[in-house]
Amino acid sequence: MDIYQTRVLQAIKQRESTSLKNDVMIHNSYQTDNCFTSNVYVGSQHIATVYYTHDINDLSRNSNGGTLTYNKFDHSSGSFVDAIRNDSWEIDEISFNERAIARCLGTQAVRYRNFLIKQFGEQTSIVREYYEVSK
Repeated sequence: MDIYQTRVLQAIKQRESTSLKNDVMIHNSYQTDNCFTSNVYVGSQHIATVYYTHDINDLSRNSNGGTLTYNKFDHSSGSFVDAIRNDSWEIDEISFNERAIARCLGTQAVRYRNFLIKQFGEQTSIVREYYEVSK
């Protein structure tokens, strides 16, 4: 796993927005206008949508998706920031747009699709959508 894949994985798990030099972008729920999704872009193509179990504004979750909130934390035992650093949002489903992946030049989109399937395939539902061309 290279540094770019590590950063994409962190952005998806912690619901962050990122843009990388290898032409991969993650738009979080604030940018997609849907409280339950994040989008993955390679180039200008929207190749995947990540569906989360919980709303980004869910007050029972901390900023990284865990259930430990500031008021329930024992502050005498350590830093709150350190306690939530490894929390992540629960992912319900990842949907891939195979047409957009096919439109991308090179192998970057296929590489990230395979990477996300490998990372999240056992714990989430993977949907590969094939859109037919209307004649």
